[in-house]
Amino acid sequence: MSNLTDLDKNSGTSASAGASASGIYMQHLAADGTALWTTNGKPLSGSPQGQVSPQLASDDSGGVIVVWEDRRTDAGDIYAQRIDASGNIRWTAGGVPITTA
Repeated sequence: MSNLTDLDKNSGTSASAGASASGIYMQHLAADGTALWTTNGKPLSGSPQGQVSPQLASDDSGGVIVVWEDRRTDAGDIYAQRIDASGNIRWTAGGVPITTA
């Protein structure tokens, strides 16, 4: 897993995720680096307590699964979200808890 992953090795498109004080954001990138989704990326979680360390893995269908450490409960839980090739959020809004303390 990484912060950048290939979505389609034939076209060169990739996905990138980043964390900020206001949440986790996802972006689909063309081979030349052009953003293909909204300008600042799609928000995956916007909990005000913060999210850190996003990691990506291709779902082998043109989409991506993102996991991150989430501090919405101050415990540093692990959450995940799946985004399909069209940029649609596929799992519960705000992410699905994988492990909770």
